[in-house]
Amino acid sequence: MAAGIVGAVALFFILYRYDLVLMMLRYRWLGHEPRLLFNYVVGPLREFGQPVSVAVALVLVITYDRRWKRIVLTLVAAELLAGAVLYTGKFTIERYRPFAAVEQWTDDPSYGAVEALAQHQPADTWIGLRPINWQRDWQSFPSGHSTGAFVLAGVLVRFYPELAVLLWTLAGGCAASRYVEALHWPSDCWAGAVLGYLAARAALALFERRTPLPSTDADAGVRRLDIQT
Repeated sequence: MAAGIVGAVALFFILYRYDLVLMMLRYRWLGHEPRLLFNYVVGPLREFGQPVSVAVALVLVITYDRRWKRIVLTLVAAELLAGAVLYTGKFTIERYRPFAAVEQWTDDPSYGAVEALAQHQPADTWIGLRPINWQRDWQSFPSGHSTGAFVLAGVLVRFYPELAVLLWTLAGGCAASRYVEALHWPSDCWAGAVLGYLAARAALALFERRTPLPSTDADAGVRRLDIQT
């Protein structure tokens, strides 16, 4: 676990170093507003882990899974934990969102985004600290969508491991959508993803320690058979 955290921190700083370069590539490849790409491919991915998708997941779990109480409690705990850290960061750390930085650094974001980004350093994206930061354009760090997506995926994968590839793909797609939309720097998305994953792991550890239960009904049947024999 410690090695994983060290690796996550190291990757954050690597992404941070190349935030501007990666955003320049985004503007060069996709332009100012990638409408078709975002609306038809990336757009739907951004909703994974957000209130509507979480509500749908909870309804399905409550309806079809006997373990629903444990799953719901774990997910709620993970959401609360992640939210406490997330909004502390958003409302105290001021960082330009990529589109806001471009607007700040050039008179014509539609044509001068790449040139404006090329003239700055990653440190220029940070504004400073403020106890109450209500300016949405300065709430880039960390990515809330990425956090929510990895909270949901992190919890559900524990109970439905057969869906791991799908869930992690959706979570990663949600995080990537914030970069594609120029609402977050890549390092913001990574920070949010790590936060969501750690919150999910913490909540799972808490409830598994208190109420250890078999993962599936099949496991429960095997255990009962072992006891009888």
